[in-house]
Amino acid sequence: MIAVHKLAPGKGKVIIDKGHYKGYNCKESRETFALSAAKLKTRFNDYNKLEDFILAVKSQKKLNPAYHLYQIRRVFEDYPKEDCITCMEECLKYNVFNFHFVKGYLADKAKIKLKVCNHSLNDVVFPKVNVKRPLSEYSL
Repeated sequence: MIAVHKLAPGKGKVIIDKGHYKGYNCKESRETFALSAAKLKTRFNDYNKLEDFILAVKSQKKLNPAYHLYQIRRVFEDYPKEDCITCMEECLKYNVFNFHFVKGYLADKAKIKLKVCNHSLNDVVFPKVNVKRPLSEYSL
């Protein structure tokens, strides 16, 4: 991406255009801490230490707990419920409640849920289009 603007009229001046940073500010698309917690409570409603886990994320990650809980919730979607509960138990055991630990633990110890596609190549209908062209079209 190239930023286009007029040159600054004085020496050593900096032009700050908020439009240049538009792609880096993704807070609007992120969930709040309460929404992430509610979604975790819905999925893990039978896990009795979930409230402790959520409160520990909030207290340990004081600067940005919503980011960590949102990322943890997102990575939990890819793994079975039992593996996620085991991961939360390990977090409580080691008193570590950040997304990077959870992601590393699950990648190492758990099996990812795979969505199996029941389609075969024979089921796919390919368009029948004549793609032959004379070589003169390719000459420069």
